[in-house]
Amino acid sequence: MGWIFDKEWLAYTVDVKPGVYDLLVRVATPVDTKKMNVSLDGKLLVTVKIPNTGGYSKWQTLTIKGVKVPSGKVLKWESIVKSKEEFDINWIEFVPAR
Repeated sequence: MGWIFDKEWLAYTVDVKPGVYDLLVRVATPVDTKKMNVSLDGKLLVTVKIPNTGGYSKWQTLTIKGVKVPSGKVLKWESIVKSKEEFDINWIEFVPAR
């Protein structure tokens, strides 16, 4: 998904078991200071800082380690963008933490 501006969001129905996960997020942007909130059933799990990846076609996979995930069904991410510049997101994945 591209051209994501402030306060835009998407919600997905998921089946994630409670536990501790590493959250992987695939993003691209030529601008610093981007963030997004990731929540499950309205409970904030983590705020992801999105770095400058070097361009909209230069994808980078971010790893946020040790995210505590309760039971839930609706995963939502919402952008927090303080400028008119946007970012792109390709996918989000939960991987059991080791």
